[in-house]
Amino acid sequence: MEVSSLPISASHRGKLISSGYTSLSSLSSVSPSRLSQDLKISENEAVEILKVASRRSGSEKIENGNHAIMNGAQTAWDMLHEEESSVCITTSCSDLDVILGGGIRCKEVTEIGGVPGIGKTQLGIQLAVNVQIPSGYGGLGGKAIYIDTEGSFMVERALQIAEACAQDMVEYDNLLRKDSQACRVIKQPKAFLENIFYFRICTYTEQIAVINYLEKFISEHKDVKIVIVDSITFHFRQDFEDMALRTRLLGGMALKLMKLAKQFKLAVVLLNQVTTKYNEGSFQLTLALGDSWSHASTNRIILHWNGDERYAYLDKSPSLRSATAPYAVTGKGIRNAAPNCKRAILSRSTAPRHASSHPPLSIPSFSGLKSASSSSAVSVSRRRSSPAVTRLPVRASAAVETLEKTTDTELVEKSINTIRFLSIDAVEKANSGHPGLPMGCAPMGHILYDEVMKYNPKNPYWFNRDRFVLSAGHGCMLQYALLHLAGYDAVKEEDLKSFRQWGSRTPGHPENFETPGVEVTTGPLGQGIANAVGLALAEKHLAARYNKPDNEIVDHYTYVILGDGCQMEGISNEACSLAGHWGLGKLIAFYDDNHISIDGDTEIAFTESVDTRFEALGWHVIWVKNGNTGYDEIRAAIKEAKAVKDKPTLIKVTTTIGFGSPNKANSYSVHGSALGAKEVEATRKNLGWPFEPFHVPEDVKNHWSRHASEGAAYEAEWNAKFAEYEKKYPEEAAELKSIITGEFPAGWEKALPTYTPESPGDATRNLSQQNLNALAKVLLVCLVAVLILLPPT
Repeated sequence: MEVSSLPISASHRGKLISSGYTSLSSLSSVSPSRLSQDLKISENEAVEILKVASRRSGSEKIENGNHAIMNGAQTAWDMLHEEESSVCITTSCSDLDVILGGGIRCKEVTEIGGVPGIGKTQLGIQLAVNVQIPSGYGGLGGKAIYIDTEGSFMVERALQIAEACAQDMVEYDNLLRKDSQACRVIKQPKAFLENIFYFRICTYTEQIAVINYLEKFISEHKDVKIVIVDSITFHFRQDFEDMALRTRLLGGMALKLMKLAKQFKLAVVLLNQVTTKYNEGSFQLTLALGDSWSHASTNRIILHWNGDERYAYLDKSPSLRSATAPYAVTGKGIRNAAPNCKRAILSRSTAPRHASSHPPLSIPSFSGLKSASSSSAVSVSRRRSSPAVTRLPVRASAAVETLEKTTDTELVEKSINTIRFLSIDAVEKANSGHPGLPMGCAPMGHILYDEVMKYNPKNPYWFNRDRFVLSAGHGCMLQYALLHLAGYDAVKEEDLKSFRQWGSRTPGHPENFETPGVEVTTGPLGQGIANAVGLALAEKHLAARYNKPDNEIVDHYTYVILGDGCQMEGISNEACSLAGHWGLGKLIAFYDDNHISIDGDTEIAFTESVDTRFEALGWHVIWVKNGNTGYDEIRAAIKEAKAVKDKPTLIKVTTTIGFGSPNKANSYSVHGSALGAKEVEATRKNLGWPFEPFHVPEDVKNHWSRHASEGAAYEAEWNAKFAEYEKKYPEEAAELKSIITGEFPAGWEKALPTYTPESPGDATRNLSQQNLNALAKVLLVCLVAVLILLPPT
């Protein structure tokens, strides 16, 4: 019995359901004090609720017991016969159907997980279409329920797959039916779409409510043969301070879905995200929320990459052994990876459940991660490419083989949301600022500062640190949030609260003379990327001059985030041209490709192919298509960029400006003004963020606290290295020390030419040449970049 039928107030029933108490059994072992805490009611009210539930539970047990006795037990033989006679829904990939014993099985729960871009949603849409294949073509002729928690369902893609399915049926008739008059009425693509019932879910409470409503809905729509949840864990991977509550909520949903599968003889497919776990010396893919949730599924499939090929790995099944099968995502949908003369649509839906002949494989390791950009026929670049240019496609982020630092994905997401909400809260308190970029770029910022960059937050001026430049300086709350989490003394909580206030250390654009940890002052668009080119040039020059075969004393990277506005500026193109010419391999720029400016969509004024331009400038270009949640794509792109030694790298990261804001994301209104109290609250609800403004969850704080000790260790290691260098190369070490400290040689100014009113007049560029040449003789480093006028300058 469900709590929705208890004779208590509607308010209390609602609180029970939203807190995960969906059945009487869930109340059987809870104490009054615990229930009062969960429901935020008095203990007396909790006692009364438990009394009512106990009385109902007692009568229900007697009733259910009598029912079970009257109906008798089911024999194991009957169960086996029932299992063998159950039907399957084809995946349209016959190789995949084979290892699944015929396809996705009805009366069972199948969990399918995979990395971003592997085709989970594509498979879900394919199944929603395939369940409708008429019985005369080997299908079930049913309908589908699609519960979308991520907003990933693509109706245009569903139409493409439906059209391909209808065409397959036409070809089946033409090829195999001798009497053309006997051809059946083929379903039209529109009919496929009309038989997919779509639910968009924005919170975990909505998800629970919809799943509780399914029994009634399916009773009224008896042709439903599949329920797809995409993804089952999305809203449960946000912060739950009470992990017992989360477990209880998930357990309740699992029981409900298992019951639906048996009761209505339908298939339940749970699409899921993946994380990683360390096992026997390597990191392996595992489904989100771990084994405790997966026990609710009958079958478990992990989708992964092997090079450029997609594979499905059957990780769990009660009657099939672990096996793997290749598959492809094509314009028509899911298909065999290699050409196959037998159409997948003709796979028998009642294929026997037998062991596969494929050899078992180990669980996919990190080599199975790849960018979404390899999905063909689904994604199109927003930028226009010149029709007159023939070129190779932009490289997508490569597979991640190993990661030097690995973090639990749930903690990564919580950390990223911490960055987002510190930015939102600071801008909201100031009622001024730019929240959109920090909300969209938080994943990039997190991965750089938490997993990639070398720095010492307790000594922001340590020489061999990696440099970070926020060229899109208006999004400075991103950098301030990162400096705060990393432990820089310059950005405490009170500094975040005084954002954009007079005299604060967190001004409206980054200023290196105000905030230790900020490398260069940025604001005017394009200036930051030009500064970064200078920083990378300095690193390359000093490395060439002072590094030795046995001691690379200068070795650091320069990272940049720039936006559409930076790309529109002429200075960025000029500086990036030089970077390509000089081959600055330790310069890695992240282009925040969110296609929104303060005036609206960039299509109104900026439609060039940035990829093509940067390739022409001599840069290596990578495209990360999912900058919002594609953390492994970002990691893979950085790994690939570091492998390119002779060119700077532009990583185009397609993001959603204002990610997480239900009403302002992907719009100019989130670019340069506070969200407003109402939208802040809606964003908190949308991203599952229950905390007060400026709060950093304890596990996030503990995780980031390691950077102080790690940074000190980095610096100590370098100091020891420099001490060895100094012993072996004392002259070079003395010179490098002078450069690091900015110390000029004594009397340097005496080398400058002197002029009197009687000196003959000359062009200023000639006078400049005289002074620069004089300084070059006494200064250790004097780098000057000029264009066109080099001889006279």
